[in-house]
Amino acid sequence: MRSPVQSTAANNILKKASQLLIQERIRHHRKTKAIALNTIANQQEQLQTILSPDNYNTLRQLQNQSNHNLDDATKKTHITKLNSLVPNGPITKRQPRDDYLNKINLSSRTLSDEDRAVLSKGLNFAPSPRQHNDTFIANIEKGLQQFAPGGKVDYLRHQIANILVKKNNTNAKIKDNLSKANKAALKQLQSDPAITIAPADKGRATVIMDTTAFTTLTNNILNDPATYKQLKKDPTNSLQRDHKAHLKELRDNNEIGPTLHKQLTVPHPRPPYARATIKIHKDPIKARLLVCSRNTVNYNTAQHIARLFAPLGKSAKSFVSDSAEFCTKISAITQPGKLISYDVVDLFTNVPREEALTIIRKRLQDLHPDLDTHLSIDSIIRLINSCISSTYFTWSDKIYQQTNGLPMDSPLSPIITEIYMTELEDKALLTSIIAPICWYRKVDDTFVVLNPNDNPEHLLNHMNSQHPRMRFTKEEESDNKLPFLDVLVKKEDNKLSTTVYRKPTNTFTLSPTTRYRLRNASYPLSPGELRTSALESELNHIRHVFVHYNQYPQKLVNNIITTTLNPRDKPPRRQSAPFVISIPYVPAVSHQIRRLLQQQPSIDVLFQKGKSIQNLLQATGCDASQGIQAETTVFTYFLLCYNVTE
Repeated sequence: MRSPVQSTAANNILKKASQLLIQERIRHHRKTKAIALNTIANQQEQLQTILSPDNYNTLRQLQNQSNHNLDDATKKTHITKLNSLVPNGPITKRQPRDDYLNKINLSSRTLSDEDRAVLSKGLNFAPSPRQHNDTFIANIEKGLQQFAPGGKVDYLRHQIANILVKKNNTNAKIKDNLSKANKAALKQLQSDPAITIAPADKGRATVIMDTTAFTTLTNNILNDPATYKQLKKDPTNSLQRDHKAHLKELRDNNEIGPTLHKQLTVPHPRPPYARATIKIHKDPIKARLLVCSRNTVNYNTAQHIARLFAPLGKSAKSFVSDSAEFCTKISAITQPGKLISYDVVDLFTNVPREEALTIIRKRLQDLHPDLDTHLSIDSIIRLINSCISSTYFTWSDKIYQQTNGLPMDSPLSPIITEIYMTELEDKALLTSIIAPICWYRKVDDTFVVLNPNDNPEHLLNHMNSQHPRMRFTKEEESDNKLPFLDVLVKKEDNKLSTTVYRKPTNTFTLSPTTRYRLRNASYPLSPGELRTSALESELNHIRHVFVHYNQYPQKLVNNIITTTLNPRDKPPRRQSAPFVISIPYVPAVSHQIRRLLQQQPSIDVLFQKGKSIQNLLQATGCDASQGIQAETTVFTYFLLCYNVTE
């Protein structure tokens, strides 16, 4: 039942009416049943007077058998329907994996059952958010401020205010996805200064460490004078002034238009912040620093140039985009020799900037007319230089700068790395006395097949002689097997076969969502295996992980697997709008606001996840106040208040 009036009183009336209707329905069914039983009794009395006792008993037995068969058929239909909706076997809640949690609990704290229950949800699990109008308005206003003031913007503000007011008047509550015991455990973990919780570098596991041990691991990285140095002052404001002046110069020279000028400008930039992950698969255990550069001074500019340069990063013969392409390429190799993997150590922090810019300038001179831009080559190089020279970040209450290499988490770094590595490996292989059968690379991981008589150590030494900061390591095949990306390559019968490779640290933990979205998986299997038991085995594993480990509906999982394996022609993708607004996801409200905003062709709306357990536990490895900062937006909204008495 739905009411045309959205108010608390209307909801109470509907609730009472629903209860009365259910009571009336029960009374009506009971009355109908009593009438039917009375009719059956009367008919039985009439039959007894007409039929002989033997015929009457035979008729009753046949009738009972017919009723029994009908009951069995109905029950079988219901069981079949139920099995199609729920996982095979009993439905049980996902339990914490005690053996794995004990293995990565490196602290002196003993985890309680509730601690394990919370941590088993994964650090990406987001507790149900509370609806706050100021969060919606701040994020929306940040996007609307990019437009010229006028009737359209005022209309959107008015409509959004009405949506929020109506939602508040219904007193609708968001269903909580954490129990009280879970919340209490989460609060205790938050308030314990003796431990630090951080994500594992591989496998989505959660690592609990003593704070002193965690600090020692991170200090070992930051105290390396060859890679990092500490700054005395935050350079964000100075960089923002220089960046604004440069963009204004480009706009005045008609190299960028007003719309692109707004896109490249970050209104309220924040400094990049670092977070730490723990390499539990290493012995001894080490830490890795990752930097988040979203909403920083140069982030939008780096994104724009990265889109321009996208074709340049895919032109190398060694380039592989994903596991499926890699499997296709190696399927043609016959008589394979030695399987080797050459990996670059700390690639991003060791790419020489000046040499990379020289290579990019050379590539631009060849391809500049084909690029969709009015920027000159000198302007592009200047923008790139400002993006890759900004390598500072905050850690706790200190500011550090990376002295070499490219900034981590910058959208430009992967493409510049790809361009530089293509140049380096082309020169190295051209001058090498060893000619590999194949050489494929994904970022810093390389898969190589050598002839049986070639020495892998000679090729390693040759690669390490190309540049003093570029250091390669090698991993050789074991038992005719070698992992690369998420593929396990095997030598069998003078050819290469592939199957899925899962690291020992994989916990098979997926982030639960209200809409249960599954990613379209690309199966790392060679074309000849797509119809064999290998694929079916992997599909069964996927079903088991999603359904039994993470409580996804089995019917949904099966439907998406079927759709993925039998793709249909998709409608053309909606062209991305120049302005993107991110809003918190709250059921119903967020969808209404998105539909309203997307009526404007220049606005696209994305839902952002609320604070996850990783944020709440400060599992970024730094103080949340230093890392994930609330962005400041000045706004004035007038929300109409109803039922106000003077």
